[in-house]
Amino acid sequence: RRAVTNASRTSDQTTVNGYGFWNAEPLTVGEVKKLKPVDIASLPFSEWILQRMESLKKKYGKAEIGQLVEGSVNAASRIRGAEFFYDLAADKEMSRRLLEVITQTVILTYQ
Repeated sequence: RRAVTNASRTSDQTTVNGYGFWNAEPLTVGEVKKLKPVDIASLPFSEWILQRMESLKKKYGKAEIGQLVEGSVNAASRIRGAEFFYDLAADKEMSRRLLEVITQTVILTYQ
């Protein structure tokens, strides 16, 4: 359902399934419970980020971008949709689990 079926790159943007970097549909509670931290720095996509940073440095003289530069709550709402804010009250265990996966992903990425 959310499999990458159409990934493309241009010099300014990466598109996956026509929706940019994020899931087009929020993950279900069951899908969130199966998530595990990911070492993004070890993935091929990480190379694109580094290339983009170099491109920005050439264009603007500096670039202050990295992987997962938004906050954990923003990332959680991108994964779960607006339901994440409901989840904070209704399913605290799942909400904590999702925030933990995001935090561990950031730690793995920058180690």
